Amino acid sequence: MALQPAAVERAARNIALRLYKLGNQPKARFTPNPTVPWFDRSYLQRASRALQAHGFREFGCYRLDAGLGEAGDGLRYRLLVSADGATRAAVAVVRAQTQHIAWLLRVLMFLSGRMPRARRVIELATTLSNGVGITTSNSGSANPFSAPPDYDAARLPEGTTLEAQLASHRQRTKKMLERDRSARVEPVTDFASYERLRESERERRNAHRQAIGYVTDEELRVLTKEHYAQLRAPILRELERLRGK
Repeated sequence: MALQPAAVERAARNIALRLYKLGNQPKARFTPNPTVPWFDRSYLQRASRALQAHGFREFGCYRLDAGLGEAGDGLRYRLLVSADGATRAAVAVVRAQTQHIAWLLRVLMFLSGRMPRARRVIELATTLSNGVGITTSNSGSANPFSAPPDYDAARLPEGTTLEAQLASHRQRTKKMLERDRSARVEPVTDFASYERLRESERERRNAHRQAIGYVTDEELRVLTKEHYAQLRAPILRELERLRGK
């Protein structure tokens, strides 16, 4: 079903603004010990214990506010680090109201009549001294956005076991270190170093989003699905306006 012209313009403005914000994220704020909904608390605790069984230690539970407003703020994370400090881990339950593409889902929800379900996500991350980042999540196709070119980002299918996720991450980290013998892992020793590495990652992701014009054609096809033909041009025009061109 085609969108009416007024709906196209509203959707294009909304989507373009969120894409622009995604490429201009300010420094995130971590609030410790937030209230966690009871229906998420059990999973976060179980996942944290599973990681701790593999030698991870927990920093605690934090609320992340990344400056995106409705598009992804307020997630509650269990944040951990491996025993050697090489791998950061974040555990979260991502729901429609906090998912980073929730704004798009709401814009197009009336077209599909389907509510997206919650996703239980574990993301592993390692940063090397040469700027290369390695990330491994079990988010599947939930995140349509590309990673910076110097990042090795694996989005494994939902339901991937923690053991398989850890094995993939360690194998790819080893391969990156073998590729550049002068590189070393940037270790996490405390929460301040955790925040510093995340801030560096934010800057790289912002630079990448801006370099590609905030969205690729492939990303737009995934985001807009059957409405790509109608929404592509007005979204790109609005992005040009926001960039001041």
